[in-house]
Amino acid sequence: MKILCVCLSATIQRTLRFGSFSVGKVNRTSDFREDASGKAVNSARVLNQLSPGCAEVICPVGRENADRFLELAARDCMVVHAVEVGGNVRECWTLLGREGETTEVVADENGFSGNASENSESFVSAFCGLLGGFDAVLFSGSRPVSFVSDINKRICSEAKTNGKTLFVDFTGESLLSVLEDECSRPDVVKINDEEFLGTFYPALKSCPRSEKVDIAPLVLEKSNFYGAAFVVTAGSGPTIAASDGRLSRCESERIPPEKLLNTTACGDSFGAGFLFEFAEKRGMEEALRKGTWCASRNAESMVPGSVL
Repeated sequence: MKILCVCLSATIQRTLRFGSFSVGKVNRTSDFREDASGKAVNSARVLNQLSPGCAEVICPVGRENADRFLELAARDCMVVHAVEVGGNVRECWTLLGREGETTEVVADENGFSGNASENSESFVSAFCGLLGGFDAVLFSGSRPVSFVSDINKRICSEAKTNGKTLFVDFTGESLLSVLEDECSRPDVVKINDEEFLGTFYPALKSCPRSEKVDIAPLVLEKSNFYGAAFVVTAGSGPTIAASDGRLSRCESERIPPEKLLNTTACGDSFGAGFLFEFAEKRGMEEALRKGTWCASRNAESMVPGSVL
């Protein structure tokens, strides 16, 4: 099984761990690392840990700091098909506290530059040139403003036209646009519970937290309506999935507090484990269990997207 991971928002991730952290004071640590990241990049790292060489990445990289991003990816033996654009690969800092607190700080959210149409044409062309060598496509993460608004749909349409198993993890209008057209409709939609409500039931998302929404029938409703598998994660809560008119539920794994380290990329790690099983047609329950296991192992690692 070969999986092409599509990441429109590549990231240089710096992770720093502190014994204690105080706002308004100088905080020092010698416990830090730097990684190539971005949602689909994190998933690719996990996939290659599960089966070395099974995943490759295609992503735009800003030419100003592309070399550093690619050096970090090469350190993890990750094959990256880079599409160069103007500007910078965005940067993100993750601050880890002593008791498992994870805080993310993002800079240059829209670090890419250049003409959106030209950037998009270059990327879609490169993507199409790679598709023949892969069995499945994992497409996750947000769209930078330096790409046209319909690029998600174009990528998904190419994947489906070429008969690839398609797994997506993005939200809002981008998700609705690919679902509403049979030619771009994914096989699997992975999304968290807040994103699910925000995309499909915004009125329910605004309800007070005390009025807990039972999303299981809503997940089944959307799965039936679109004819796609829906997988909705909920952090430390159970994952709800629906496919072929059936609901499935998978409890999260309880991680001892002393092992909980970094929750960054747990969703990306879940997606990697899920697709690893699902694409091999091993069944929904097996895929959910693998995804949950990967998310749990990631939470015990300082690396964003790792099960080692």
